[in-house]
Amino acid sequence: MAKLTDIAIRNLKPRATRYEVPDTGCAGLYCIVQPVTGRKRFAVRYRANGRSTKFTLPPGIGLAAARAMAADTMLAVSQGKDPAAEKQEAKNRTSGAAASTLAHVVTKYYQDPRVKTLRSAFHTESMLRRNVLPVFGARPIASIKRSELLTLNDELITTRGERTADATLKVLGAVCHWWELRDPDETFRSPIVRGMSSYRAHEHRRKRVLDDSEIALLWQATAEPTIYHRLVRFLLTTGARRGEVSGMRWDELAGDVWVLPASRDKTGEGIERPLSKLALSILDEVPRVEGNPWVFSLNSRPFNSHPRFKQRLDDQLRFAEPFVLHDLRRVVRSLLSRAGIANDISEMCLGHAVQGIRAVYDRFKYIEQNRHAFAALASLIERIVDPTPAEKVVALRG
Repeated sequence: MAKLTDIAIRNLKPRATRYEVPDTGCAGLYCIVQPVTGRKRFAVRYRANGRSTKFTLPPGIGLAAARAMAADTMLAVSQGKDPAAEKQEAKNRTSGAAASTLAHVVTKYYQDPRVKTLRSAFHTESMLRRNVLPVFGARPIASIKRSELLTLNDELITTRGERTADATLKVLGAVCHWWELRDPDETFRSPIVRGMSSYRAHEHRRKRVLDDSEIALLWQATAEPTIYHRLVRFLLTTGARRGEVSGMRWDELAGDVWVLPASRDKTGEGIERPLSKLALSILDEVPRVEGNPWVFSLNSRPFNSHPRFKQRLDDQLRFAEPFVLHDLRRVVRSLLSRAGIANDISEMCLGHAVQGIRAVYDRFKYIEQNRHAFAALASLIERIVDPTPAEKVVALRG
């Protein structure tokens, strides 16, 4: 084989399979020709550590540059080095660094089957991508210091509130502890420890309940049979979560029982909630639209316009102390106690998970007990919103 020239290289034609043409003018240098495309690239072949090794040169270089690089490669080999091994090691270091960045770890965390199925996954990932990754996303997770996270936490408290800062720190802590178990080097330790957040959830728990006069005013304000008004009244008569009611489907009704599937239940267990006559009468006022599976719906979709309609309701009520729809669950729980319902049954009515060993062994559904509880709740609500004359007199004297 003759010494390669630029013209000779240009004239090399592709074959059915990949082939190499040695350059007799430079030891170890080959021109590689790819099949079909005829794309050409240079490589250096040498022996290192008792085996034949190929060191591929960067694409796009000419013959003169390839010979110079080949000469440098052979010089390194003569000095006991292995350029191909060194290149691979550098590539591995770069790849490892990219794989350990916080952004990469967050992505892998939300790909975990146990994480991505959580109801909160989309919200918490968005929180990290909005509050944390713009600052630390490109950094190796092991390089992020606790002091830096405390500084970020202080900034979030100032710009987005203490609750958001605390929630962000908790989610980031979950990601870090997840990576502790999976770090291939087994050296990572989470920079997040207990006590970093100053937020105390118990100090911020909502305590708002509506008194009887406010319940009566709310009932009166929702008298017009609009979708939103029926939704609000249904919340008050069932104690269900807003999201459960907003996504309620007609096929979830089995007689007088609303069967909430596990996929829509916060606890993941599913709830069979008997409906009182009052709750069923509210559903009777909701129109059924053919082809639309949702009970409370606008434009053939689950109801999702709460802020706009809630503002209108607030403007109409003008309560001295604002309330949110979730407060109605607290109202219902308080009314159930007032109606003499046992604590365990009241908690079940709200869809709270049974705690402790009972959750393992007591699988009874308490349907009849819950039906009695919801009937008692409905009776109490009816007396509050439409008291008898005698009750009105007692109320005035009180």
